[in-house]
Amino acid sequence: MSRPLVVAITGASGAVYAARLLQVLLQRQCELHVTISPSGRAVVKQELDVDLSADRLDVASLINSLSQFGITSSATDITQAQIVTHHYQNFLAPIASGSFLTGGMVVCPCSGGTLSGIVHGASGNLVHRAADVHLKERRRLVLVPRETPLSTI
Repeated sequence: MSRPLVVAITGASGAVYAARLLQVLLQRQCELHVTISPSGRAVVKQELDVDLSADRLDVASLINSLSQFGITSSATDITQAQIVTHHYQNFLAPIASGSFLTGGMVVCPCSGGTLSGIVHGASGNLVHRAADVHLKERRRLVLVPRETPLSTI
C-alpha cells in the first residue's frame, strides 16, 4: 500500500483545482490527510457554493460541485475512510511531524501568503508546518500558486 498524501487547500482562487485533485486522488484509492485554511473555506464557498467545516471535509459535495464546470463528477465510489481531516491550527496532527511518513504534499490552490509562510519557515499554521516537514524530510512538495500577476517583491 502506498503512503498517504497531504493536501492543503488555501485561500487563492481556483477551488475547482482542489476539488478535481481530490477527485482524481480518491479515484486512485489514495489515503488523504487534508487541511483547509479559513480563507480556503471562504473561496470554496464563493467559487463552488460548498460550505466546508474546519474539522470534516464534505468530499462528496466538493466533488459533485465539479459538474457545473462540465467535469463528470460522481462521489459514489469514494469512501470517507480514505480522508482524514485536520484542523488548520492543530499542530498535534500527525502531518505536523516528520515521523509520520507520507508520499508527499500538495498545496492546491496555494495563496501568496501561504507561499511566503512556507518559504520563510514561519509555521504559523498546520499548512506551513506540514510543508516545512516535507521540505525538512526531503519529501515531495507541490505548490499550485494562483495569484497573478506576481508582484515585484
